[in-house]
Amino acid sequence: MNAKFKTGMIALAIAGSSFLASCSSKITAEQLATLRQLRAQEAQLKKDIESKKSELSRLKSEVDARQKEVDNCNTRRQFVQSKLAQWPNAWPAGLFPDN
Repeated sequence: MNAKFKTGMIALAIAGSSFLASCSSKITAEQLATLRQLRAQEAQLKKDIESKKSELSRLKSEVDARQKEVDNCNTRRQFVQSKLAQWPNAWPAGLFPDN
């Protein structure tokens, strides 16, 4: 009886799984089209993200270059202002040849 019970349970399991497999929902054509659109949008968004990342790095390097120019300009301006504050004795003797 135990062997018959095991055989019956196996048969019931096979029948049940085939029943459940045949009743499972399948993707419709509309869902498939939507899925394709979403995947296309995902690919486009990934491309956009990569282009924005490269643009961001380009802009950061440009900002760094401009910041170096500003720092250089500020250094020169501070030098000139310090010399103007010491006017008329701003330049050391012998720096400029006499005319």
